[in-house]
Amino acid sequence: MRKKVIIHPLGFYEPWSLNEKKLKKKLALMLYQKNILRKADLIHCASEMEKKNLLKLDKNLKTKVIPFGISSNFFNKDIKKQKIKKRAIFFSRIHQQKGLDNLINEWIKINNKDWSLDIYGPCEDKTYYKYLTSLVGKNNLINFYKPIYNSFKKINLFKNYDFMVLPTKNDTFAMVILESMACGLPVLTNFNTPWIRIKTFNAGWYVADTNFVLNRTLKKIFELKSRIFFIKSLNAYKLAKKFSWNNVSDSYIDTYRKLIK
Repeated sequence: MRKKVIIHPLGFYEPWSLNEKKLKKKLALMLYQKNILRKADLIHCASEMEKKNLLKLDKNLKTKVIPFGISSNFFNKDIKKQKIKKRAIFFSRIHQQKGLDNLINEWIKINNKDWSLDIYGPCEDKTYYKYLTSLVGKNNLINFYKPIYNSFKKINLFKNYDFMVLPTKNDTFAMVILESMACGLPVLTNFNTPWIRIKTFNAGWYVADTNFVLNRTLKKIFELKSRIFFIKSLNAYKLAKKFSWNNVSDSYIDTYRKLIK
């Protein structure tokens, strides 16, 4: 039909994803998927990390990195210095990819009676969920809750926490990181996300994906004063501002215009 074709893989070709049901995915790549990718007029990558991994499949793919944007409704403009609530939140899918078992294990090992962890997210794997709840056992400092999708409810929810933690195995963007920072919530995540700017902006903690590092970082966070959380909160908000739709929409428009000429 002579239409321009843009493909956005949404992390489908990341190493961790390709390793799941490995044989089936290798067969699909060989039989037809690589051919579809090669014929696309553009492959939209959410980060340099996603682009790099795609080009490992075929260095000649036509890729373009354009980050996601976030609505101005999400920004919490009322960030104030407050006492530490000693509460952390995990807000994502309850799936092996998100590294929740590692987080729960290290949280229990530290056994800090003052800090609690609330887990919000849809349950995609009931077997994995049962495994997680068995890890938690009767520990009343770790709690599971149903997901919240409304942006205003998310903002109000995030106000009740000191930081968000996402110990993921693989994420090409992780929109929840951007949402959290827009609400003024510092983020603890790892090198499996493309958010190195969390480190450069002092907007949270960007660390290696090992249980030892996760444990050590959590212990350090638990000892921080309110002033440090406030500084990181402001920095997180400023970093998120760079990804408001007002700032990123021009990249989308310019890319589409060039493509249809």
